[in-house]
Amino acid sequence: MGVADEIADLQFGQRVAELELQVEQQKAKLSAKSAAFRLVTKKLTELERHVLLNEAFFTATPEPPQWLVQKPALRTRHVTVCAMLSDTHFDEVVNPREVNSVNAYNREIATQRLRRFFDKVISLPRDHFGGHEYQGVVIFMGGDMISGDIHEELRETNEDTILGTCLYWSEQLAAGFSMLADAYEQVHVISVCGNHARRTRKERAKLRARDSFDWLLAHMTARAVSAENVTWQIPEETDARVTVQNTRYLLTHGNLGFSGGGGIGGAWMSIVRGDLRRRQRENAAGETYDTLLVGHWHCYRTGGEFVINGCLKGVDEYAYSRSFGLEPPKQALWLETADYGPFGHTPIYCAPMLPDGRIDRKNEGW
Repeated sequence: MGVADEIADLQFGQRVAELELQVEQQKAKLSAKSAAFRLVTKKLTELERHVLLNEAFFTATPEPPQWLVQKPALRTRHVTVCAMLSDTHFDEVVNPREVNSVNAYNREIATQRLRRFFDKVISLPRDHFGGHEYQGVVIFMGGDMISGDIHEELRETNEDTILGTCLYWSEQLAAGFSMLADAYEQVHVISVCGNHARRTRKERAKLRARDSFDWLLAHMTARAVSAENVTWQIPEETDARVTVQNTRYLLTHGNLGFSGGGGIGGAWMSIVRGDLRRRQRENAAGETYDTLLVGHWHCYRTGGEFVINGCLKGVDEYAYSRSFGLEPPKQALWLETADYGPFGHTPIYCAPMLPDGRIDRKNEGW
């Protein structure tokens, strides 16, 4: 092969290499365009899917399942109304000028609040807990029904003497229980004594109930009620036991055996301690109870194993000067069934209330 042939071969090889490079470059461009095309096609497919979903969402006809309201069950007659009436401190006088006008109390106001209590014992279950036919009501009178004169300041400011107090309020209570007897088939009243109605300055153990004006007031009220469907349970001891439906209750005032608390949690610690002591005592005697009912503390609270009643009197000078809670006049009410036990706990507001939680002074006349 001559020089000319070698030159020709070199030129041919160079041309082939150039063409191969161009082919590779075109392949690369074509591959990039194919990738871009695939990406655009993918995005277009996604957009089409979103459009179809939106069309399906906005044009679909909803077909929710039909959830029908169950028909109300037949009315049951096995429902008992329970309410506590304690710490009424009848004939104590609270001067509104001494408690920053958050409360006032005297015989006239107490009569209004007692009437409201009995009205609510009838109207609350009837109007707010429908679907039942209530066969009876149990009223737990938890003591401190009268102001008493165990303190000199009470003797000076009470509306009447103790005997006059018992005479007037036995008639008012009798009117309330007679009203309940007209509304319910059966009325049962349980009454225990408190500490304010004792006849001696120093608390005593012997004849404690029988020497209390709470005990006397309960018996005077029972004699004044002529309705045959009202029954009474006035024990000769400080505590009372009663079973309502299937719940066993122990009623006590709440001062004896409840000491030992202190500080912010003093009331709660005292109540827990008193409950524990009573359960130990009852168990040792072969007795037991499910729920403890107490007054004395002037604060409405409920728990799984206790009900603490409020106070019909409301805030007084003693509580105000010591910065206790300014709780409005309340009493406890709940319902009792054999199947569910106690339920529907609600306070009875015994004074007319304003929306901001204060007593309606104008409505109550002070």
